[in-house]
Amino acid sequence: MTDEQLLAFCNKGKPKLATPWTEGGWRYATDGLICIRVPDPRGTAPDLLSRPRAAALFDFFGRAEGVWRPWPRNPVYVCAGADAEPFSGAEFGKRIVQERYFLLIGGLSAVEWLDDGRARNTPIQFRFRTVAGEGQGLVMGVP
Repeated sequence: MTDEQLLAFCNKGKPKLATPWTEGGWRYATDGLICIRVPDPRGTAPDLLSRPRAAALFDFFGRAEGVWRPWPRNPVYVCAGADAEPFSGAEFGKRIVQERYFLLIGGLSAVEWLDDGRARNTPIQFRFRTVAGEGQGLVMGVP
């Protein structure tokens, strides 16, 4: 996966999140609500900009157990109630993913998500295939 492709997962409005970075043999990209990592076979040198400790997110949330399921092609869409800011999202068990992230993740290759039965306020773990190996991701559900 190229840095140009990773940029779709970055937050261009925040300098620390505007571009992908390297940490511990992985290339990371995040916008604050979604974070992905892909193997870095090139061994890119870490940059000097202070970055989020993304590896800690995967260490903490990536230990869940459950059943890996294919990323849905036809999700159940839900809309927020009158007391919440309007949004459209796809339902994953107890959690809802914003439509924007659902489509972004769905554009990756061979995506699966972990059905782990966790509560709404925890990220959904997903994995996907890249030329360099398995990529991993976390996306926050809508509370």
